[in-house]
Amino acid sequence: MQEESIISNEAEKENEIKTLTNEIKELEDTIKTATFELEGLKKDVDNLLKQKNELVELRNVHTTNKIEIEADIKNVKNKIDLVSQGKCPTCGQPTSDLDNTLDEQLKKLNKTLELEKTDIDNIQAQTLEIERFLNDAQTKFNTKNIDLVGANSSLASKKSRIQSLNNREIKH
Repeated sequence: MQEESIISNEAEKENEIKTLTNEIKELEDTIKTATFELEGLKKDVDNLLKQKNELVELRNVHTTNKIEIEADIKNVKNKIDLVSQGKCPTCGQPTSDLDNTLDEQLKKLNKTLELEKTDIDNIQAQTLEIERFLNDAQTKFNTKNIDLVGANSSLASKKSRIQSLNNREIKH
């Protein structure tokens, strides 16, 4: 009777070890896959951050251009005001010639300013889109990282259980 109990206990132990070994193999496969996915997500996050930084730099260039154009427009408007008073602001040309030249210059600057504003708006929209992708990628990265930590913990627990079962002696 005791021999049957020992055999039964040993069979249960072997079955549990076999089950745990299979679970460990599955966890190791899961960890391997998750690690690979995590590396891909890390690259995605890095690329999106790079794109965002490039867009911010480009927006800064256009914003600087916009500010310079606005200053030029202000200068031209000041000259137009002087010309409308019959005064030549710099060169002594007849005011009628200056008036036409300044009006053309102002029109050109206003068009350029509108283009800069449009570019800035487009860059801002692209930046927001990149930030949305970046947030999604960072969320996936964090989730996958948490899953990986859980799988590693479960793996360690199962390996410990197998070690414990292997260390258990059969009582005669």
